[in-house]
Amino acid sequence: MKTFNLEVRRTDEYQIKIDENVWTEDKLKDWSSIFFKVEDTDELAEIIAKAIMREGSDSFIEGFGYFKIVDENGKTVSRYIDESKYCPGIEIHIIEEDDYLETNFL
Repeated sequence: MKTFNLEVRRTDEYQIKIDENVWTEDKLKDWSSIFFKVEDTDELAEIIAKAIMREGSDSFIEGFGYFKIVDENGKTVSRYIDESKYCPGIEIHIIEEDDYLETNFL
């Protein structure tokens, strides 16, 4: 049986909007006490980007729930019409997702 070792790289690009009236310093502290330590919304955006890259933009993400996904025309493309089903104060715009894959044999 042949064994293949491969490295696969993928490039995703997201625009993540975080409402700082919702994600206040106190909310970030509360969230950090349960999930990952974050100092500010910049760090929160990084965690969100990594989570949706790994789990998929339409998946339930622990610590957030479902995100509202918006297309380039501002139209919601997520599964729910009811806004209350989405994580409050966060909106994801997918610019590029899973379009470019590079595979290399090691």
